[in-house]
Amino acid sequence: MARSGRSRTLRKVRFGMVATAAAAALTIVIVFGEPVAPAASVLEGGVWDTLYRDGWWRRATGFGLLGCSLAAAGFSVHKRWKFLRFGHLTWWRLAHSAIGTLALAVLVAHTGLRLGSGLNQALMLSFLASSAFGAAAAVRSGKPKSRWLLWGHILAVWPFPVLLGFHILSAYYF
Repeated sequence: MARSGRSRTLRKVRFGMVATAAAAALTIVIVFGEPVAPAASVLEGGVWDTLYRDGWWRRATGFGLLGCSLAAAGFSVHKRWKFLRFGHLTWWRLAHSAIGTLALAVLVAHTGLRLGSGLNQALMLSFLASSAFGAAAAVRSGKPKSRWLLWGHILAVWPFPVLLGFHILSAYYF
């Protein structure tokens, strides 16, 4: 019985490590990767052009990001509202990491590795800073100075709702 519990714990740790490594890798790719170049003509366009230029896919990936962001915020709500405290904290952390990693993958599809400009760039930098601090905090969890990384993660998220609101407003208004 004890062996089974240890086996489950190891699986959780491995899953958390994989999700954290994937999030860190995606963050690095988004920051340092070359933006996907648009096709010279509509006939040459591939999957990336469809994702980036087609309004339906842009909305779908955008709302996918919004859904991932709200689901990841559930971790914070779970910690603060007593009536939502169900399940083990480890599972909530794993879900938070997995959802954050999924959000980064959807972000790549939504932006084509473009960082944007103006408020869109501020939104992207807030998202990427949050991801970088979150991945670093997950790796250093429980170690000295990990609280600073956690606070970096939290502070990077704070402007996110306002910037996202402006992004959605500009996408539908202009």
